[in-house]
Amino acid sequence: MRHRVRLSVALPIAVVFIAGACVALAPAALLDRPVAAATGDALRLVEARGTVWRGNAVVTDASGTARFPCAWRLSPLALLRGDVELTLDPQGRVSVSARDVALTDVHLDVPASILGAWLPRGVAAAIGGTMRIDVAALRFDGQSGDGALDARWEQARIALNGALADFGTATLHATPRGADIAGTVTNAGGNLRIAGDFVLTNDSAGVSGTIAPVGEPVPEIARMLAALGTPDASGAVRFAWRGKRP
Repeated sequence: MRHRVRLSVALPIAVVFIAGACVALAPAALLDRPVAAATGDALRLVEARGTVWRGNAVVTDASGTARFPCAWRLSPLALLRGDVELTLDPQGRVSVSARDVALTDVHLDVPASILGAWLPRGVAAAIGGTMRIDVAALRFDGQSGDGALDARWEQARIALNGALADFGTATLHATPRGADIAGTVTNAGGNLRIAGDFVLTNDSAGVSGTIAPVGEPVPEIARMLAALGTPDASGAVRFAWRGKRP
């Protein structure tokens, strides 16, 4: 009888211990599916090592062309509260709760080719350069927020249909504006000048502005601009687009 009592106590303890060990040692590769689902299969995690709580992997687009390494630490205590607290080693911290999303001291260098993951189907463009993303502090709860995100795209180039659009150094500045995220895009250098505004809402994205040649445009650039709209006397084209967010 004593052995039966001991067994009845020991078995649940063993099951809890084994289940806890499985959770604690869950491989980092399990994060690939959530990342793919969250980005509409635009991004994937490959070559994952470690656990879901502390690991490293390579972030890549669906084709595997764009690649950059990342490492992370995930707080189990935050998950017990129903929140997600992710530290990107050593590039910053991302916190997601039922209340808001907050980024602190996030500094990432990523290949600009990763932008190709969100191009419309059938658009074959080669995107070059490197993007530096800096967020000292940014908080957004879907209705309001504060802080800012800045991105600097060095050697910003897009090759499309035989034309090379060179924007030199492009910069983006984004801040919460009520229930939206809004910002501006400008550039310096290259063979094209761009000045635009964008806005992200809960279910849509929009961008508008002006793109113009620097100096006398080569025929390929002139054709590319004409495809966007009717150039004015200076060769500049106004553009505007709005669609559903991916």
